[in-house]
Amino acid sequence: MTQISPELQSLKSTLEAQGIKYALASFVDIHGMCKAKAVPLSHFGQMMPGSELFTGAALDGVPQDVSDEEVAAMPDPATATVLPWKPEVVWFASDLYLKGKPFDACCRGILKKVLAEAAAMGFGFNLGIETEFFMLKETADGKPIPISDRDVLDKPCYDIQGLLDNYTWVTEIVEAMNQMGWDVYSFDHEDGNGQFETDFAYCDALKMADRLVFFRLMVKEIARKHGFFATFMPKPFANRTGSGEICT
Repeated sequence: MTQISPELQSLKSTLEAQGIKYALASFVDIHGMCKAKAVPLSHFGQMMPGSELFTGAALDGVPQDVSDEEVAAMPDPATATVLPWKPEVVWFASDLYLKGKPFDACCRGILKKVLAEAAAMGFGFNLGIETEFFMLKETADGKPIPISDRDVLDKPCYDIQGLLDNYTWVTEIVEAMNQMGWDVYSFDHEDGNGQFETDFAYCDALKMADRLVFFRLMVKEIARKHGFFATFMPKPFANRTGSGEICT
């Protein structure tokens, strides 16, 4: 059995007590989409030092050839996040390493490097994000439309009916966010038909970047559970307001 530090053993014991069966060593590709390998919690001790390897050439935007050595995911223990929609699985944001060193094309590693350079100059960086997205359903002929048949106003921003018609899935997302300690302080129907926004407490840039990655994954999975689909496209409809995460 692989020996792990007392801190990691404590984390593993906590996860076991919560009923966790599998851990995800996760990272993002160049499009910000989550990639991962699932590891039984019995192999937690191997996963955390980087046992899970990935072929870079199989990923979009990773500068590797098929013959290159695989990159290793190094999970960050501080990011342990239980999936609200699948509570037997825990997610870890990971840094990618190549031959024992940080991989130059790792998005998270690039951000950490920039933050370290800023810290060396005496600067810190906090980040707040307004998560805007569209929640839609498909018609019989495959056309994307808002979930509520009353969501047809020319100026639907902050519409109460539009919000309450979508109350069930919106509050499921909000409650999941608060369960994870994100401190949602408001949410609303946004300016486009089928568009919504959540507002939550700012934190340091790395933690917020990890949260945004997880948020996108979570919203899409909760949407699918309800028979809908979510999109974070900047401009899904040419005649409507688009979406964007506003950074402060």
